[in-house]
Amino acid sequence: MIPAYVAAASAFSLLLHLVLLSKPVKKMWSRFLPPNKTDEEPSAFSEEATTVDGFYSEAKAFINRHGGLVIFAYKFARFTGCLVFLALSLATFILEEREEHSVGTDKKSERKHHKTRPIDGPIPFSRVEWLRFVLCMTAAYASILGLVSVTAKPRWSRLVSNHLATLLFTMFAVFAYRDLWPLITFHLQPKDLREGGLLWAKVVVLFLTSIVFPLVSPRQYIPVDPARPTETPHPEQTSSWLSMVLYTWLDPIIFKAYRIPHLTQEELPPLADHDYSRNLKKKSFP
Repeated sequence: MIPAYVAAASAFSLLLHLVLLSKPVKKMWSRFLPPNKTDEEPSAFSEEATTVDGFYSEAKAFINRHGGLVIFAYKFARFTGCLVFLALSLATFILEEREEHSVGTDKKSERKHHKTRPIDGPIPFSRVEWLRFVLCMTAAYASILGLVSVTAKPRWSRLVSNHLATLLFTMFAVFAYRDLWPLITFHLQPKDLREGGLLWAKVVVLFLTSIVFPLVSPRQYIPVDPARPTETPHPEQTSSWLSMVLYTWLDPIIFKAYRIPHLTQEELPPLADHDYSRNLKKKSFP
């Protein structure tokens, strides 16, 4: 149930965010606060003004606004992984439901916890089936977040991506505690072992979408001063989290310096915009 609670908190947070950015709420706040000269917060699904023509040009511009082809590919792969996990969760729920029905109607079965059909009404869900159903709903919510992350504007995409990353990591942590941790002990067994291959397929999908993709995906460059972005960002500003930890973003310049006797100033990485003197001055003396 922990992933369901996280999903509910995420949905409430996003809904509250949308309400606070709605026009009626902004109009109400404008009566108590001084007028703000900044532009109005864009909607998550409103169309942006573009000067490109043709589907290919519009798609290319849209991908560039999301950080480029590599970052968008990782987002789309994560969305695909969410759909796969949803399909696996539904398959597990349907197969267990059929198994419960077949066991409940088998008179020779010695199973203690079988379903009994009421005189009038459908067969009630057991606690395990309710948990499976809630997991399917959580996976569906994760798929919706994944869809929004690849279709909304960049600012909303980053916000939704943070919610999705938290939700996927929570689901993987729960599966790791229930089904991976017992494998390194001598007296415990995975709690969902009866799912068979579907269990390990879900674990692999969650591991890829919640651990691998966030670690190896490059980060989108966000300028310190949006009005004056740098043309070529520093490699550290766009490297992945794994590259940041292992400092592999330094490998190209190190190997290049090893092959030649001297590096010119033009061959060195550009200065990061957060180290510009004007930005440091603005940060130190606001």
